[in-house]
Amino acid sequence: MIPLVAAPAVVVAGAAALRRSTRRSRMVEARSRTRVALRALRDVASAGGAVPYAADALVEVLHLRACRWEPGPAGEDGIAVLDADGRLSSHIQRLDRGGALLPDPTHLATAEGRFVLLPHPERSVTREERLVAVSIAALVPAP
Repeated sequence: MIPLVAAPAVVVAGAAALRRSTRRSRMVEARSRTRVALRALRDVASAGGAVPYAADALVEVLHLRACRWEPGPAGEDGIAVLDADGRLSSHIQRLDRGGALLPDPTHLATAEGRFVLLPHPERSVTREERLVAVSIAALVPAP
């Protein structure tokens, strides 16, 4: 039997292990979804018509409310830009263990335009998810 004094330490250690396990399983699941999405996007991009598919993939990867493609350069009117290294060009509204909140809206540049990302207000995204989004945008040829 565990002494009463040691019980809180056991509970804390168990909770920490559970958090690590949950975080790890979320990352494994996200990586699996990402691989599938990137393979499918590559196939669609080679056949043409990748922009709508890429927008859907960005919604999935970044947990967005919506995403649309527009012609023109990214970052007009002081709108935040998701850079090629996964960093945001503007100040991060909130940073936690789960990642950072994307500003609303955020631009993601492509060869001939930009994706306008409309995030959920309370859903953070990891740097890894942001890098996947950049990879998705890089696969999109000029429309």
